[in-house]
Amino acid sequence: MLSASKLKPNANQSLVRVCLWALIVSGALQGCNNSVSDQAQMAGAKKSEDKAMSACVIRNDQIFYKGKLVGTLPESSLKEAQQALEAAGFYPKLPDGILVPEITPLNDGRIWLSGGVGKNNTYSSQTWFFNPSTKHLDKGPNLKSESIKHATLVLSDGRVLVSGGSTARPVEIGIVSILDPKTNVIESLGSLVFPRYEHSMVELAPNIIAITGGATRNGDQDEVEIFDLEKKKSRMVGHLSLPRKQHQSLKIDKNQVLVLKGKGFEYTGTELGPELFVIPENK
Repeated sequence: MLSASKLKPNANQSLVRVCLWALIVSGALQGCNNSVSDQAQMAGAKKSEDKAMSACVIRNDQIFYKGKLVGTLPESSLKEAQQALEAAGFYPKLPDGILVPEITPLNDGRIWLSGGVGKNNTYSSQTWFFNPSTKHLDKGPNLKSESIKHATLVLSDGRVLVSGGSTARPVEIGIVSILDPKTNVIESLGSLVFPRYEHSMVELAPNIIAITGGATRNGDQDEVEIFDLEKKKSRMVGHLSLPRKQHQSLKIDKNQVLVLKGKGFEYTGTELGPELFVIPENK
């Protein structure tokens, strides 16, 4: 008959084995849960995209959502402006050797050119006004920072909102500023919650701007924030179903944004389909 002292080590070993198995099973279950969670997120994103795609139709650059005309692709006016600049010899290169500035068609018919790549791999803060009717180029006010890939948006009152961008280091920019083309003045308004570049902006209501997606040096963005021009403050309101950059956005109503085209996941894969982002009521 074995003594109790001889049984004790075997009992301890059994306990250790049980603990090890418990850890292994727990890790496996956690991995399954993560996998299920990831799959659910991807499935939700696909469902959201499919729903928007089925309701969205693009015809001759016009956007129809649920049978209603909601706007024109922003890139269509940019193409016309770029062609006018190229014909006059001011794109892709501006005076002082500045390349590929951001192009913004203004309500008065002029084209505003901002930022771009300068000499010795630096970025520019210069801006210019181009008049297609006279083919004349005039110097504008400097941006608040050297920048490329910032977003610009012509507001309903004719002013131009400028947000984000990237410096030559590269470092994403969080500055929000506004240009008044009548006075030729740019003033600072505030900062983004998430500094970014290659993002999109759309005016939902007077002084209320939705900012979606974009990129940073650390990866692509899915954050959506609302900038209030009167309060000069931005607030986070949610996430797109997937990261997206180089995209366009249109207003459906004051609480819904239709996000179109663009790339995700480090510029790989095909162009992304439409997505409808609904701003939560409590935001």
